[in-house]
Amino acid sequence: MDNLRVEDVAINLELMKRSRFYHIFNPNGTKIFNYNTYRLLLFLCGSIMNCIVVFSMLGFFIEMDDTLSFTDLVIAIFVLINFFLSSWRICVFFYKVNAIHDLYSVSRFDLLKSKHCCKNLNVLNGCRDRTIKITNYFLFFSSIVMSQWIIYPLVVIAFTRPEVENDRFQNILNLRFPVSTYTYNQHYFIFYLIEMVVSIFIMYVMIIPDILLMSICWAIMAQQEILTRAFKNIGDEDNSQIVYYEDFKSILLDQLQLNLDNPLTLNLYGITMDQTAAVQSLSIMDYNGGALIGMKGKDCVAIATDKRFGIQAQTVSLDFTKVFQINPHTFMGFPGLATDIFTVHEKIMFRKRLYELKENRKISPKALASLVSNLLYENRFSPFFVEPMIVALDEVTLEPYMCDMDLIGCVNKSDNFVVGGTSSSQLYGLCEALWEPDMEEDQLFETISQALVSACNRDAISGWGAKVYIIKKDKIIVRDIKTRMD
Repeated sequence: MDNLRVEDVAINLELMKRSRFYHIFNPNGTKIFNYNTYRLLLFLCGSIMNCIVVFSMLGFFIEMDDTLSFTDLVIAIFVLINFFLSSWRICVFFYKVNAIHDLYSVSRFDLLKSKHCCKNLNVLNGCRDRTIKITNYFLFFSSIVMSQWIIYPLVVIAFTRPEVENDRFQNILNLRFPVSTYTYNQHYFIFYLIEMVVSIFIMYVMIIPDILLMSICWAIMAQQEILTRAFKNIGDEDNSQIVYYEDFKSILLDQLQLNLDNPLTLNLYGITMDQTAAVQSLSIMDYNGGALIGMKGKDCVAIATDKRFGIQAQTVSLDFTKVFQINPHTFMGFPGLATDIFTVHEKIMFRKRLYELKENRKISPKALASLVSNLLYENRFSPFFVEPMIVALDEVTLEPYMCDMDLIGCVNKSDNFVVGGTSSSQLYGLCEALWEPDMEEDQLFETISQALVSACNRDAISGWGAKVYIIKKDKIIVRDIKTRMD
């Protein structure tokens, strides 16, 4: 950390070292009286600049022999605001000196320690090249603008003269030094040099830290790109999903550990909260959230689902479909990974149509359960991250049928209720307490709704509205339920 090399990080470290900004926060840098030399120099420069600006502000509070136009007043206020923001930044630097130095570690290439992650170093290399190019351009154009700002007063003085005799010459910042107009104009170049030094100081304190923060943000974005690539591989049927899931989990752990070691990163960007939730659960099944419940009544069954689609703690949509109608009296729910939900549903519908064409009859719930179980077991070495739930009335006997299964197709038939999703533990307890045998349609709706709403209130990544399907022999009743939206 204390001997960082340019090739070790994904930021423009060479620029930070050339500008000596890195040295200000380096704990092992050159010291005078056991105090960092560059930090001491920044403190002295800041103190001198503050004294100059405070002295120049006296011109606003005493009577002067010249007049100040409204435009000049607005410019002076703008300059003073920027200067005191620069001074505030210096105070933050000194207060957070160790934490800011630790920020450099966010962009280190060796944050990817596991063998699964090292193959993604090309993303950080690309980020470093892009960051160096953009920050150099940013500094170049900022320097051009600053140079024009500094040269402009000299051009004005060379070709024009004040229209009023007691007007001061144009300067860079137009600070109101408490001296007479004659003295100011007579010694103009002295005041010009003073304001030039103040301007350069403001530019240094405002631009260089911004370049560092932009570089850190791009490094974090590159880390998220690595995470995204690893996650995309999980749903690829041509590869082993177990291997790619291990890649995804190891990258999460590496980045989580990095951010836990640097608390300031969490305060500045807040990007690792999703990572924390994913690593704590260590299950891709919880990535998109969701809650489903199936319940048996008297000559009827019901299935209920929440409407939320999210990426862990981030809510993306409030009308996501997790329940699909397979036959007139057969419904399937899919808790799990959103991408695999649609993939599995399409495959099931394809096989279901082939079955009905071959057999020339509607598929029964038991046959559908076997079909789904076979599909999942076929892919047991690269499983789909869904746990299907079937709630139906038999097309011939109209007997209620319910089952759910795990991601490799192990069928669990139930005579009372089935649950799934991230709030399954809450749903189990509520269903055990609320479910009764032979419930009528209205009582079944009330029970399943109360269980789902209460469970979602205790789960941050499910809820945000719900939908209940009541399946009877002569009709299907669909009802929307309002839930908490926070």
